[in-house]
Amino acid sequence: MTTKLFLTDKTLETEVSVLECIPSEDGTFSVTLDRTPFYPQGGGQPCDTGFIGKSEVIKVFENENGKICHIAKQEVPLGKAIAKVNVERRKLNTCLHSASHVISALIEGMGDWDVTKGSSFPGQARLEFKRKREEVEIPSIDQITEMLKDVVAQNLSFKENIDPETGFRIVTWGDLKTYPCGGTHVSSTAELADVVITKAHLKKGQPHVNFAKVLPKLRTFTTLPKPSK
Repeated sequence: MTTKLFLTDKTLETEVSVLECIPSEDGTFSVTLDRTPFYPQGGGQPCDTGFIGKSEVIKVFENENGKICHIAKQEVPLGKAIAKVNVERRKLNTCLHSASHVISALIEGMGDWDVTKGSSFPGQARLEFKRKREEVEIPSIDQITEMLKDVVAQNLSFKENIDPETGFRIVTWGDLKTYPCGGTHVSSTAELADVVITKAHLKKGQPHVNFAKVLPKLRTFTTLPKPSK
């Protein structure tokens, strides 16, 4: 079983052992490591990309047997290698994924909403909720924005623990609502200062809230950096 370094260590470049490198029909290679800094896609968060040695990693996923597969463009020799995660992609994904938790906690904290689904993919980051009472109105962009600004200003620290009954990793910031999660997260809510609420609306009768990270100076929305072809 590959050790998931991303759960306990924010180091994005480290030495690993390549245990397996299997060619695929599409010309790529499925690489297995003894430990990995790469986050595999899941829980609404995109996977990391980067390099193992000189081979570019374009996709990472955890299969049905719990095996983490690193899809590389070139064959990777067995033995020791340096695994290096794309820093900008990780920062963007971490920010948006953390924002999805914080925004969910804020809206659920209003008392009338339960989050049902979410995605933190850049360009399509959104949360879906269901109402507890039909007559309640969906919170406005301004309402959600002010709540988010408040927790950003509070600079709440990230906290995590393992639920002794389920074994799940539980995460939160400050005293916000907790959620089970295996993703990557910011150390403080202050790191969410560039997250903006872009839309709050009804879709098929269900409340949806969209959000994005913007570049502070240009105020343009960020999109996910794509691996080179």
